[in-house]
Amino acid sequence: MKNEVEGIVVIGTGASFTVIDRELANFLGVEYYDVEPIKLTTLCCRVEGKLASIKYLEVEGKVMGSVNVVVTEIPRELKRLLSAQGFRNDIILSALDARGFVIDLNERKLKWVGLIFV
Repeated sequence: MKNEVEGIVVIGTGASFTVIDRELANFLGVEYYDVEPIKLTTLCCRVEGKLASIKYLEVEGKVMGSVNVVVTEIPRELKRLLSAQGFRNDIILSALDARGFVIDLNERKLKWVGLIFV
């Protein structure tokens, strides 16, 4: 990876993929997969993007390792809404990519509970 970023991100609790904006993907230097574009619905909008890999993701000080993401152009209205709530406007983290965490709705943040293996 070329660069790194920090910030408070929104968690897409029903999201299948972490979604990142194309500009952030270029900055991070993601590696794209040679597959058909993926169509999905973000918090407000339908988007189409390319499947890529981030080689290193850290959440709340815990290393998640490599994560597949969908790179797209996040719509302006969604970026505006995310920014207004104090979140980064260029990434929506899938709850699946926050492995070992649960969402504490009272405190509006992630809480580490550990990895569960079955």
